[in-house]
Amino acid sequence: MADKNLDRSMIDAALLNPSVVFKCPGDVVSARGVSDDEKIRILHRWEYDILEEEVAQEENMPGELPFRLSDVLDALNALGAGPDHRHPSPAKQ
Repeated sequence: MADKNLDRSMIDAALLNPSVVFKCPGDVVSARGVSDDEKIRILHRWEYDILEEEVAQEENMPGELPFRLSDVLDALNALGAGPDHRHPSPAKQ
């Protein structure tokens, strides 16, 4: 997906569920037609999704992590950004 210019509908879809549009966090970094701010928002969404999945796995719920949280953090770092501290991480209830 990184070789294509993304249109508005694809960017909007990625903001809701990055894996629908991108195979891995590195593809977000190299995507064309996406502002750095949008890339960071997409990666922050992916960060949150991975943290949710980690909590679910700790509670013995089956799930799959296609890559590590560190992959998302590396992609954010490549854009000069860090983890999303504005939204609380998912936690066990």
